[in-house]
Amino acid sequence: SNQIPDLVMSVPMIMVRHVLSVLCLFIGLCLAGTYHAGVVEHTPIGGASPNDTILANTEQYLADAAYASSQGVDLLVYPEFGLGGNYTDRDSIFPWCLEMPQPGAPITPSDGILFLFSSTARKYNITMAINTCEVVPCDSSVPSCPSDGRFQYNTEIVFGNLGEFLAKYHKSHVALKQCFDQPDPYDVVTFKSAWGVTFGVFVCFDIAFSEPVQAIHALGVRHFVYSSEIPLFLASDVLFPAWSLRYGSTLLASNLGPKYSGMYVDGTTIPATRSPPIAPAGDVVLMASVNY
Repeated sequence: SNQIPDLVMSVPMIMVRHVLSVLCLFIGLCLAGTYHAGVVEHTPIGGASPNDTILANTEQYLADAAYASSQGVDLLVYPEFGLGGNYTDRDSIFPWCLEMPQPGAPITPSDGILFLFSSTARKYNITMAINTCEVVPCDSSVPSCPSDGRFQYNTEIVFGNLGEFLAKYHKSHVALKQCFDQPDPYDVVTFKSAWGVTFGVFVCFDIAFSEPVQAIHALGVRHFVYSSEIPLFLASDVLFPAWSLRYGSTLLASNLGPKYSGMYVDGTTIPATRSPPIAPAGDVVLMASVNY
């Protein structure tokens, strides 16, 4: 049969592939690469007004990005509620919320601090994941429109290293229901980085639920950015590594305050370098190399 020579010739190639597979398993020869990640330990800075507070914290964020970029960081994750806020009720948080375009739309100076974030990401060639609040006006034509005529979402936004608006995620499981609306159905959001890794996005209380993480995981995504405000040592010592182990994934967790942030892969804490305090207010960035 004419197929016999083809089969015989294929045997050496099968052996080569087998050897390469073994090398991949035992010495990591086939790792696609490494990226450098950072998570920010940030305590919100107060101000005389919501706008002053947002700008003061934004100034610190931009300084964090500048320092992280100087250390070779590709992706920087900021904590939940890091820009400040008054979380008493819907009206108290409203001045802290932003109207924003959809991902992919150009960001212009009229977009305010979004333009600052976009410009900073581009200037320092760094991807930034930032937690904020989005307000979406609505009216009676939308059956679920709240009586005050607006949706308010706890929102994670991501800017790529060219300044592009990569992603926007509305927190799927809201703890502060007196302030924020909950999307229905839950939000499933990913973004692809400049180095080719696709990341999933979720926020704080979402970690207690299977969705949207399970839907993202089903897409083959194994790297996640995560912003939170969990003032417990169990977050960094137990919760975050346990989540990483359960999903066999890399978790880049920025937790509000001076501690309890970290990076994890398959349940293990990734050794990280701590920056010195970064002026003006002394943020610290944890930095590490992450394999993919």
